[in-house]
Amino acid sequence: MLQRYGLIEACLTGAGVFFVAALIAAGCYMVGKKQIEARAKQTAKSAVHTALADPMLIATGIQLIRAIGIKKLIPILAVGGMALGFLASRNASHDEAPAE
Repeated sequence: MLQRYGLIEACLTGAGVFFVAALIAAGCYMVGKKQIEARAKQTAKSAVHTALADPMLIATGIQLIRAIGIKKLIPILAVGGMALGFLASRNASHDEAPAE
């Protein structure tokens, strides 16, 4: 390239080759990251489904509702849901990798 077209064209061609290689590497990284996230989401869904499908857990929940009463249980569940939401949002912000 240098002998035929000159210095500027050779440098631009080299830069273009490295740019294309970087785009391919970034694309592979993004595809791999999406696949990992999809697998993690599927695993989380199956774990929740398994826990909710457990007959002992359902029986315990029904007994808890009967013992405490539905009117007293609603505020307790609301506060527990808010606490779980705050905890989940706090963990999500710590799970993100720092920018380098």
